Amino acid sequence: MKRNYGIDLLRIAAMCMVVILHIVGFGGVLTNAKTLSANYEAALFLQIATYCAVNCYALISGYVGLNSKFHYTNIVILWLRVVFYTLLITCTFMILIPDIKSFVFIKIALSPVVNQQYWYFTSYFCLFFFTPLLNIAIKNMTKKQCNATIIALIVLFSIIQTLYRDIFSTADGYSALWLGILYFIGAYIKKYDICLNTKKAFLGYFSMVFLTWFAKLVSDLIYNYLGDNYSISFTALNNANNLICYTSPTIILCSVFLLLCFKNMKFSDNINKLIAIFSPFAFTIYLVHVHPLFWQYVLDGKFTFLVNLPTVFMVISLFLISISVFLLCSIIDYIRNVIFKALKLKDFFLSLEQKYLPNIWN
Repeated sequence: MKRNYGIDLLRIAAMCMVVILHIVGFGGVLTNAKTLSANYEAALFLQIATYCAVNCYALISGYVGLNSKFHYTNIVILWLRVVFYTLLITCTFMILIPDIKSFVFIKIALSPVVNQQYWYFTSYFCLFFFTPLLNIAIKNMTKKQCNATIIALIVLFSIIQTLYRDIFSTADGYSALWLGILYFIGAYIKKYDICLNTKKAFLGYFSMVFLTWFAKLVSDLIYNYLGDNYSISFTALNNANNLICYTSPTIILCSVFLLLCFKNMKFSDNINKLIAIFSPFAFTIYLVHVHPLFWQYVLDGKFTFLVNLPTVFMVISLFLISISVFLLCSIIDYIRNVIFKALKLKDFFLSLEQKYLPNIWN
């Protein structure tokens, strides 16, 4: 299957977006900026613009996975990769910070799925075993059947979920069910080669970001103006907050537009080589910076100083930090990749799969 470098670039861009999202949110930038100030609005806009990044990854899974060969080995290697980093980071923090001596952390590190250290990995681990069934369903469904299914999924799990919380719960998108819905949409885009001009797709993405941001701005203005009139102001604020969610219709459209924007991008051979080098390392950025200890000691509330910078410098700093984290983690993952190749782990597990589970789904 021919490699799509646009999709690979989206993997890189989406992971940088995830870093920005977490710094703005859990890093303390948005919560420490004065509401309606320039820095607050800039941080809010960036938060909304990057909120679709996780959805992009689930869409990519469906887009790429529809015509890919299914191997149980892939989830085993991914699990080993997760354990490698959970153990590495846990042991590193135990050495650097004397207070962290409990080997409970080691136990948690060895079982990342059941302990839900990484919600996305836990949800994807569950979804992985059902992707062959989803592929069979999508390949054998007519376009009308696919359209009807997607409409039902969006209405039930996005629109109604946004208007009336927890009616058909997807845990606000933190679940295997939600990743499965996005997998279906991504596979649909692949099957029918849904296309949109790159400029129009980016304009669609920007429009959805602006619409979500504007709704939140209006609700903040109402809340600020009404003050103690909680019944009206809280309703306005809550409705706008519901749009800033993985399952929000505007956030879904953001991720779909980004997929359509990137999937047909073409680059020079030199750029393709760079993308091919860095794309496989993208998932490691997630594993490192979302590790509970890294989250607690390095990320949580540690970036409030950015609020004191001029707005332009604050935004530039967020992008530079994100890129720096990506590059640093890529270097670390390169070493991990060399170790895995030297141990020939993938070859070993593929041989076991071919012996005991030959061509079940392919």
